[in-house]
Amino acid sequence: MSYQEDFFILGQPVETSIGDCHFLKVKDYPKLSIDLQIVSMTKTHFIHAFRSEDKNDEENKRLIEHLEELSLLQIIVNYLDDVLESYIRVFNHFFNYEGALNRVESEEEFESLRQLILKLSCIKEEKINPNPEIQAAIERSRQAKSINSENITFTTIASSVSSLSGKSYLEINEMTLYQLYLDFYRLMYKFSYDTTTLFATVGEIDVESWSKEIDIFEDEKHAIEMSKLNSIAQQIE
Repeated sequence: MSYQEDFFILGQPVETSIGDCHFLKVKDYPKLSIDLQIVSMTKTHFIHAFRSEDKNDEENKRLIEHLEELSLLQIIVNYLDDVLESYIRVFNHFFNYEGALNRVESEEEFESLRQLILKLSCIKEEKINPNPEIQAAIERSRQAKSINSENITFTTIASSVSSLSGKSYLEINEMTLYQLYLDFYRLMYKFSYDTTTLFATVGEIDVESWSKEIDIFEDEKHAIEMSKLNSIAQQIE
């Protein structure tokens, strides 16, 4: 399936093989947020979860070996009833009719629609390394980095858009989640542009255009690095 992602900002339904896929409105996000996080999980996520159960018996090892041979859809349908229920709720909402998931005819179609839903929801699929030891190291590293990192929450995004754009929360409720996230990142680009332009008068800083293309699924830096600020401060002194 191919889509013109440049027009996603308009919030119009996306035509697919099983019907129109509708954007998620901000007001509907709370009731689907947990289900969407589950939909973002890959086959490797679930196998990793089975491995983490601390069962070293032969039966569990055979189960994991069997799961590795299956597709994500097969694992969900045959082994994970709660996960399947999350998929049913998500598909019903995005396609606006009951039994939408039942109309999926192939593994390829399922994965394509799953990826589309994640894009419309601005959710980045987190990769899991199939090697348990490497994955454990990645998780330790991620946990260590998160201690000093700034956590951008949904509240941060919504309140930033409201305060910086003048939109009321009633207006934000009627936006699509995709529109809200793009507005937030555009405002952050503009703020970063204004800040770097100011400091560029006293130091060498690359000034990026605030109107550059937004990639929601890329980790962006919306502020000047502390090392650059320290360098500027020394020049001012």
